Amino acid sequence: RPQISTTIFAEEAQEDEAGATALARVELSQELWSFGRQSSSVEAAREQVALSWIEVARTNQDVFADTAIAYANVLQADELVALRTSFLEELNGRADGVQERIDAGLAGITELQALGRRRAEAEIAVLLAEQEATTTRLELERLTGVSVGEVEAEGLLAYLAFVPETQEETQFLAGLNAPETHVSAQRFRIIEADVKAQNRASNPSLEAYGTYDYGENAGGDVSDGELGIRLSVPVFQGGLRGAVREAGARSLQEALRLRQQDQLLIEQSAATAWVTVDIAQRTVEVWQRTLTCLLYTSPSPRD
Repeated sequence: RPQISTTIFAEEAQEDEAGATALARVELSQELWSFGRQSSSVEAAREQVALSWIEVARTNQDVFADTAIAYANVLQADELVALRTSFLEELNGRADGVQERIDAGLAGITELQALGRRRAEAEIAVLLAEQEATTTRLELERLTGVSVGEVEAEGLLAYLAFVPETQEETQFLAGLNAPETHVSAQRFRIIEADVKAQNRASNPSLEAYGTYDYGENAGGDVSDGELGIRLSVPVFQGGLRGAVREAGARSLQEALRLRQQDQLLIEQSAATAWVTVDIAQRTVEVWQRTLTCLLYTSPSPRD
């Protein structure tokens, strides 16, 4: 961008001089070519902006993940309340049957007392499940700001349909789409851009300038202007340029090491996540087989 500078100079006249000097100079300059210095600085700033947008995207994704987990917790808590309530109702039905058998002289009071202890434990379990259901709803309301009454599983199941099917696919997608991957790569680009800008900080500069002088010099009036092109070339910097390049090379090596470390951590996290998903899927399969087995082996009402 154009630069405007002002200089004021005043000096009293000595005994052997004609008169005092009082000059005011205004200079307008415009850089024409910075030999890559300006473009490198702009590139480094743009890389910083890109990192900020990636951080925003990661925040949005984290909030979405937290909400999905809270939603799943509500579904799980509701199912647990239903299961424990059903079990309590079953125990109450057994208690009525035991009481009828006691009245008929076919059972003793001990059987009813043992069943009573199980009913008490089941009632406590129902209370704890209801408490957990309330807590999960409050967490979901905190994240969404919406009062949650009833929830349906269809929306969550549609989201879970995109879950990878193998560990290799999980690691591939994590390396491609995970916010941590983009953050790590962007930080490396920022280091590269900063090093490039530092290496070019001492490059020559070519600029156009115009000056206007007004005042009095040695008793004479001055009103003069000048136009020109100025080339500034660093001649000797006492080894500064070499030191900057060496420091930049070390910074790139360290950034590359951190990038490789981030990639390893992302792969390990993806592998751990896949193990968790795999175990959960196997648990569902075992539970479904158990329910099927109970369905085929349960006695008929006539028996």
